[in-house]
Amino acid sequence: MADYYKRNSAWAKKQESYQTALSPENETRFGNWLKINNKRVGEFDPQNPQEDYDMRGWWLANNGIPAPDGHFPDTYKTPYHETFSNESQYSLPTAPAWKQNGERWNLIDNAGNVLKEE
Repeated sequence: MADYYKRNSAWAKKQESYQTALSPENETRFGNWLKINNKRVGEFDPQNPQEDYDMRGWWLANNGIPAPDGHFPDTYKTPYHETFSNESQYSLPTAPAWKQNGERWNLIDNAGNVLKEE
């Protein structure tokens, strides 16, 4: 994650944390939600301040409804994520963008470099 942050920090808004702060009551509710949805959430570590996804932000914005297909949108990816893009709420407009290439999607920076192909 640290290597991705080194690359992505140039495209990220500068802030202390990329994790949504919750009230103590909501933090308890979020913790319960994590236990129930651990298979859909994956390896999210609620104690890691450098987590690559702001799962609390997703949870709060979506009333605790997990992503139906198990794939969470780029909206809450942090600069610690391998595929941090301009679709993240934490990105600057200069961040890499997803572009479709046939059946594949490429994450491309402003210089035209392909950072990831999916």
